[in-house]
Amino acid sequence: MPFVLFGALLLGACVDDQKEKDEVVQLPREPTEPIEASKGITIRPEISIVINENETNLPATVRSIRDKFCWESEEKQCSLEPTPSKALLEHEQSTRVRPEEDLTFRFSRPMEDFDFPKPDSFKVYVDEDGEMKEAEVVGNQIKAPLNEGRYYMSVKAIWSGDVKGEAIYAFLLSVKE
Repeated sequence: MPFVLFGALLLGACVDDQKEKDEVVQLPREPTEPIEASKGITIRPEISIVINENETNLPATVRSIRDKFCWESEEKQCSLEPTPSKALLEHEQSTRVRPEEDLTFRFSRPMEDFDFPKPDSFKVYVDEDGEMKEAEVVGNQIKAPLNEGRYYMSVKAIWSGDVKGEAIYAFLLSVKE
């Protein structure tokens, strides 16, 4: 008798499982292309500012924070201006560099975005009392300022090829011999 009761309970459990399977609502199929493709570019490239990249010893990097970024589409054009970097970096630590040391801009990309293009050009700004003044850039490099002191700076990376967009990063240098 206990086996018959156990068998009936087991059969009842199987019937209930089948009933639940029949009641499952079918979810819509996933789109064939990634959602990001229909909404635009979603990558947020991170910058590395490398000090004396061509030296034989391991180069150091400058700490930076992302200010803002924009990717162009048919509906949206980019024309970013940097936030005065002193306001962004007020509580950040500076990176010590020597006068006229080379600073090189490099971008890291996640592996899934490895083929994402490098920026086509850069603009660098120095915050002088809240006014952002443009500094000289050669390719993807600048020289640290000649005079000792604290320099609140921003770099604007510009993509103008197949991908169009801009990204701005702020960094703080302490120039000292």
